[in-house]
Amino acid sequence: MRSRSKIVCTLGPAVATERKIQQLIRAGMNVARINCSHGTWEERKQWIQWVRKHSTDVGAVAILVDLQGPKFRLSVLPEGVRPISVGSTVVVGPTGELPLRQPEILSKMAPRRKLLLGDGDLELRILRKEGDNFVAKALTSGVAKTKQGVTLVGVSFETTCLTEKDYIDVQEGIAAGADILALSYVHRASDIVQLRELADKYDKTVRLCAKIETRQAIENIREITRVSDVVMIARGDMGLQMNIEDVPIAQKKIIAECREQGKPVITATQMLESMISAGRPTRAEATDVANAILDGSDAVMLSGETAAGLYPIASCSYMRRIADKAERMFD
Repeated sequence: MRSRSKIVCTLGPAVATERKIQQLIRAGMNVARINCSHGTWEERKQWIQWVRKHSTDVGAVAILVDLQGPKFRLSVLPEGVRPISVGSTVVVGPTGELPLRQPEILSKMAPRRKLLLGDGDLELRILRKEGDNFVAKALTSGVAKTKQGVTLVGVSFETTCLTEKDYIDVQEGIAAGADILALSYVHRASDIVQLRELADKYDKTVRLCAKIETRQAIENIREITRVSDVVMIARGDMGLQMNIEDVPIAQKKIIAECREQGKPVITATQMLESMISAGRPTRAEATDVANAILDGSDAVMLSGETAAGLYPIASCSYMRRIADKAERMFD
């Protein structure tokens, strides 16, 4: 049976060889995602060349360049990582143990507010300000990492979706042969229109994907979908921007809107998360992938599973098998 649902695989260190990328394609990858938050264009261009070379074996494999957007991140940690235990205190800020230097988030930090690191595995509560830094108490144990994302809970930022880095990545990505540009932290339709105007300077045929991960985007989903070529349900940051119990409902709402407008929709983040370190997915993960397909997702995505996991090829293979099985429910 010809597979109709598509598999998006994020490229990264775990598949950074020609042989691994060829294996990913043979395992079922239909879209190669290039995450601009990590790596350099020198290595990204090499990955794209390998994808183009080996996609002829199975047909077209699209290149999706995922722009970083206004993401707040820790700077470089001296040791790369820093274990933090629950109840301990840590200094966050320009010269802190956890270096955070972006003025937009520092200006909104205040006592009693919470910080989430990564996907929320590490939670901190700000106690007080000391000079330019902030002293925070760890509410959970975890590991802080270089370039790890930082979320200030309950605070919205009126920043433009396109940063100076994104402008460079749009030009580099299109020059390297991107088929799709994905825009992070979309709030309204005008954000996609702005990206369209920029992309048109280099290639009017490149497709645009709106990543839905904020409350405002969900409120404006009809207008955003109308001006987008593809929509991605980015559940990672979505789960930090709203209560976790609201994420499944938001996912179904977005899929329904995309189906109504006839726009492709990608369901993404933590679909086979356990396979970063385990050789097979959990039953819950298999059900998550299948339900996403049954709800009407046109594509399902792997992130850390293929970019940095121990079993990148197996992750893609399992997702292909689960998606194909779910498709058989359709007439």
